[in-house]
Amino acid sequence: MAVIHRLVSPSKHVTGYEPICVKQQKHIFYNTWALNRHPT
Repeated sequence: MAVIHRLVSPSKHVTGYEPICVKQQKHIFYNTWALNRHPT
């Protein structure tokens, strides 16, 4: 199960938690994507 999970999501650790840098990059990416899609 853990090996398949790593193959499906190589960016995650075996425990299933993503590194902080990846979370920050995704957070910034989704925020900019939301702002571009829904400008205020």
